[in-house]
Parts: sequence; C-alpha cells; structure tokens
Amino acid sequence: MKKALIKVNCIILVLVFSILASPLAIYAENGVGDLSFDSSLFETDSAVYNHELCRYASRIIVNSNRNIVKTLLSLKNNFGAFTDTNYYAYASDRDEEDFFIVHYDISVEGKKYRTLVVCLSGSNSEQWNSNFDPYGLERKQSYAGDSEKGVTHLGFADARDYVYGYLKNYINQYCSSYDVKLLITGHSRGAAAANLLAAKIIKEKNISGKNIDEKNVYTYTFATPNNSSAPDLKDPMYDRIFNIVNPEDLITKLMPSDWGFGKYGTTYSFVSKTNCEPISYNYEYLAGMKTYYSNYCDNEYLNFNDGELPTDILMDKLSNEASSLDEYYNKKMLEGTSYETTLFGFLKNYFCPFVNGSISESDNIFVILGTLSDILNVSGKNSIINSFINFFIKHQVVKNNFFCAHDAATYYAYTMYLDENVLTRENSSVIYRLYNVDTVQVTEATTGIICSQVINRSVNSKISSKNYSIATNVEENCIVLRIPTNRKFTVSIYPSTQTTVDCVIDKYVSGRGRSYRNIFFDLSVSDKNPGKFYTENADSFFRYNDSQYTIYPSYSYQYSQLPTININYTVEGLGNVEGKTSGLLGDWFSLKGSANESNSFLGWYDENDSLITENTVFGSLYKNDMQLTSKFTENYFYFKNNCLIEGNVVYGLPEGIENMDDFIEISGFECKYDNMSCLGTDSKLDVVLDGETIESYYISIPGDLNGDGYVDAFDVSVMTAIINMEKSLEEGTASFIAADIYKDGIIDAFDLSLLISKANFV
Repeated sequence: MKKALIKVNCIILVLVFSILASPLAIYAENGVGDLSFDSSLFETDSAVYNHELCRYASRIIVNSNRNIVKTLLSLKNNFGAFTDTNYYAYASDRDEEDFFIVHYDISVEGKKYRTLVVCLSGSNSEQWNSNFDPYGLERKQSYAGDSEKGVTHLGFADARDYVYGYLKNYINQYCSSYDVKLLITGHSRGAAAANLLAAKIIKEKNISGKNIDEKNVYTYTFATPNNSSAPDLKDPMYDRIFNIVNPEDLITKLMPSDWGFGKYGTTYSFVSKTNCEPISYNYEYLAGMKTYYSNYCDNEYLNFNDGELPTDILMDKLSNEASSLDEYYNKKMLEGTSYETTLFGFLKNYFCPFVNGSISESDNIFVILGTLSDILNVSGKNSIINSFINFFIKHQVVKNNFFCAHDAATYYAYTMYLDENVLTRENSSVIYRLYNVDTVQVTEATTGIICSQVINRSVNSKISSKNYSIATNVEENCIVLRIPTNRKFTVSIYPSTQTTVDCVIDKYVSGRGRSYRNIFFDLSVSDKNPGKFYTENADSFFRYNDSQYTIYPSYSYQYSQLPTININYTVEGLGNVEGKTSGLLGDWFSLKGSANESNSFLGWYDENDSLITENTVFGSLYKNDMQLTSKFTENYFYFKNNCLIEGNVVYGLPEGIENMDDFIEISGFECKYDNMSCLGTDSKLDVVLDGETIESYYISIPGDLNGDGYVDAFDVSVMTAIINMEKSLEEGTASFIAADIYKDGIIDAFDLSLLISKANFV
C-alpha cells in the first residue's frame, strides 16, 4: 500500500515539475495593447490614483515580463522613447533584478520634464532563492548590505539597490539639466523592489544630488509581496505608492503580516468570489477579465473556486507554525525523521528548484520527487509542510490556480477590465471560525438560497460547486466560512456534543489583511434549539435565535490592538511539552506532551489541579492567561557512584556486595536478580516495569573470575588457565572485562600479576 501511495505521489509531483518548470502562462504571439505614451497622465499630483496610468503601467509590465528586449525596441521604434543599452538587464543574477529604464520629454503647463519609466520585471531563475531568503544568508552579491536585516527583506532590498545604482547613473548621464518625473512599476519580485525603490526616493527626495519632488514620483506595482516591517511603513507620505494585488495570489501575502511585514503605500485589490457578490464576480468581473487574458495567453484562466480562502488558511498555518523570521530560519520540523528541516530549508531545497529551473539540469529529478512523496507521508496531516505540498498539488497540478493568480497577464487583464470604482473600493470579506460545531447552514437572507452547508463536518459539495456558494472549509478544530460583506445571511449552527460554541470573526480587507476581530465565547445552543445568527452586511453576528434579540461579542478589537494571551505550564514527571505558549486573543493554540522513554503521559491539569484531558494534545482558543500542568510518570533508572557501563555490562563495583541499592537511582521500576545469594561477575540484573523486562545488565567485579563476588586464589587459578589458553573468554562479556584488570583490551601476565596482588590484599 505504501509503495502504491509513493508511486501516485511521484506521478503528481512529476506533473508539478512539468508545470512549474514552464513559464507562468502560455503567451500568445499577438502581445498586448497600446504602449504609446500619453504625457497628460503626468499632469496631476502623483498622490491621486490615476486609473489610466495604472493601466499603462500594467501594459508595460506584461510585455516586459514576456520579453524585455522586444518591449524596449517597441517603445523606442514605435513610441518615441529614448533608451540606452546600458540601462536594462535580463537574466540577471540571484541577488539582482531584471529591469529597463527609458525616458520621454514632455511638457506640463509649459514646463519641460524628462520623464523616466523604470520597469522592474518578475523573478528570473535563481532570484526565486533570493525571494525566500529575507535575511540574505546565501547571497552571492550584497547590494543593500545588512543594515536593514530583520526590518526589510534583504532579497528585495538587494534588487532595489541594484536598480537604484543604474537609476543614479541614468540621472547623472541624461537628466542633469532637466526636471524629472518618474514612473516606477514592477511585478512580483520587481514589484517588491519597485515599492522599496519608490519609498526610498520619496523619503530622500533626491537621487544622486538631483532634487526629486515627491509629487513627481508615480508608482504602480502589481503582485507586490510584503517587503518591510519598518517603523515608518504606514507614514502618509508613502500613500502615493499604489500596489495592485489579486486577493487569490499567495505571493502578495508573503512575508506574513502576522510577522509585522507589509508594503509601503496604498493597496488596492481585485475582486474575488470571497470579497464581492458571487454572481457578479462569476458572470461580470471574471468573464470580462478573461476576454483580455485570452488576447494575451493561449491557456485558460483558472480562478480559485473558494476565492482567497485557501491562501489565507495556508498563511494562517504558516504564521502559527513559525511566529517570526528567526523561527522561519531556525525552527526544526520533521524532527526524528531523515527529512528534518526548517521552513527556509524546505523552500530552498524542494520548492525553489522547481520554479527557478535548476532541477531541469539535475540528474536527480526523481530523487527529489520521491523525497517529496516521502515527506508527504511522514510530515503529519496538519503540518505546514504537508499543507504547503498539498496546496500546490490541489491548486497547481489539478488546476493551474496558483500561477494564474500570480501571472502578470492576470494583473493586466483585471486592470484593463475593472473600472476605477471597483478597483479602489474596499473589497472586503469576513472569516467565521466556528468551534465545537458539527453542522452549519448558511442562507442568503432575502432569497433563502442555501449558500453553504456542512453536515457532520462534511462539506456539501453540490452546494459548494455553485456560482452563488460561500467558500467553506472544515479544519481539524473548526468550520471556516468566508463571506463577502455586501449581503445579509442567516447562519444556522448545530453543535457537537457540547451545548456551547465559540465563534471568532475576522474582517479581511483584501490586499491589506485583517482589520478587526469580534469574538463570541460560550454561545448557548443545542440540537433542539440551534443557534440562528442574522448578519448585517456580514460584519458580525447581531441577532440570536428566533427571539431576535441582540447579542454582543465577548470581545471586539481592531486587529492591531488585540491583546496577547500567555499559556504557562509546568511539567511534573519525565516528559516534554511542545507548542506555542502565547498568541492573540481568539487564536487557536495546541500543546503536545511527549513522555520520555519508559514513561507515560498522565494528562493536562488546570491551576486547581483538576484533570482537563488525558489526550497528549491539548488545544483550545486563547481566551485568557492559563496555568497548566502536564503530568507524566516518573519512571527512571540509572547507575550512580563509580559504576561504569560498557554495552550491557556494569563494572567498577567492589567485592562482596549483596545488592545494588547503593549503586542505582530508581523510581517506578523494579530490580530483579538471577542470584540473590551472591552478586558476582556474570550475575544478571533485570530492570522491570509493570512485569515487563525493560533492560538487562550483567555485573562485572574486577578479578572475580569464578562469579562468587570475591577475589581469591580460585580466581588466580582461572586466570592462569586463560593465559595458558586452557580457557577462553568472549571479548565484551562481563567475565572478559573482569579479567582485563589492566584495561588494555588484552588478558595477559600483567593482569595475572595484578590479580595475585589483589588476592593477597596488596
């Protein structure tokens, strides 16, 4: 059965390789739209979002991602741009960035400007390794240095400063006598670098001695990863940087916001099934963007059926597994297996080779594929590594969701189709996490249509496949609903064996993350009287059951102000505890007790010493600070004093001992001897627990060769026979160790001499 499973997984991962090693989209030959330059786009202050300028930037980006050289030639030959071959790069190295710089001369209100277009493309080859190395530990070239380490993603900072060096030279060479305007744009890695580059210029208001007015810095980035946790990240002066994100794009959510990372500027989000009215999304927005996408790509666009829910669940698991960059680099996973790694090591060794193309040059492709298959089998159902691999199997192998969501062509298509109002409004949704619940039904309030149904913790697939359905997922400890905030719903909740349920509600603003959390603890429901919650714009539960009275959350916080809850524990007995001991109010925590060898787990106890559970894993919501005790048996056995151990032989003992009481520490175990009348060489000592022999030892007393516990003439006689080869001893046995008094590994005349002296009390 195991062999069959590995074979299936290998087939799946071969498909992963075939897809990930290819371009993100199969591009059609006709290219994209008009790249002509319209100087009127630069007449307004850059602080005002300009949808047509955003569209122009998206056209530049999608063409440059396809082919920088052809894009430059098109701009130069057809649209009057000036370009210098010294100011573009493609297939640049690991810590660098593919880019180009061109300029146009324009006049705004009678004033002449030299307007530079600085375009930064998505990741190339080994740059994927740099993307997942925020500490820059494995750089080949450091352009940004280490001063921003831990604050700014150094992989992106290197890309920023690589391009910045060229931009300074360009300004010096071509702009010394001109006032300058800048259009800075980028996609993916290029978007992160563009975001940091624009922030640097806006803050310094200067490039190589050239004054740059912030109102003349126009920035539009696409698929922008989180790149910094700088203290001034949210300063209003950066609001003129506009980041366009697809809420279904996982890359835009890395590094996790829960680690304090974000993007400079203002972020606008596309629509998704989970942040707008599903019917409008499916039949208007999605259908409309596909017309633009198909003009550029020959492959079909595939969205996530559950909107941004899968990416947010994966990010939550990532943040729960590693709470900081230090843990990302250093926390061990898959311990006790041959695949022990860190998150950084896993992504570097098993994910990057697929996307950066290096695996195609290796003779060990199938070794890596088989290894990933084995990792799936040993990592555990709920581990982040298992979740990560299965995410890509489900959303990249079975369907092309992941790369469609991240593709530059997708950003172009959505930007071209969506009007400004749809893009710049707050596209938001709410995640409901329901605990102690088996069955849930969600109906649209005005029509009565069932939008989601979970029965006995199993999602009704017939409903979930409908265009009007609500994204639904069942996790080990809760049921998850993702509901857009522009409709009213009734949520009927049926509990499990308990009569109270907990509900945690997070509001998400797409592209910006969580904005607030409402928490309902210990809501009273029963099978006969299910909880019926009526939602107003899905922002919160506000009425309860048919009596229609208002209930209020146990707690309500802006997400940034959520208090931290601490779980303190002590360990009684011989065992260890693993798991996070602090988190935000309403988060889920899980602690696991592991007994030492030959010991047993007894249970988790509260501060009153009352048993909570006998399960080794104790999971709950962070409700309040807790004091727990993890109890284990205290079974231990070890030798003390001058006892020495060699294999299963105990030596260094004196003559004439009647028992081992003075030479061992013991609790829970029992000692049994094969000969209680005499403890001499070759006497057997069994360590017993609950009637079962755990370990056996053999006693060895130096010089006691006949096993009577004393050294005398009888032992000299035995030693003489050994030296005269009339008797042989097996090396490593208690008798051999007793005879090798000189401790040189050989039994000879030296040992006999020492034995005679010992027998004569010398």
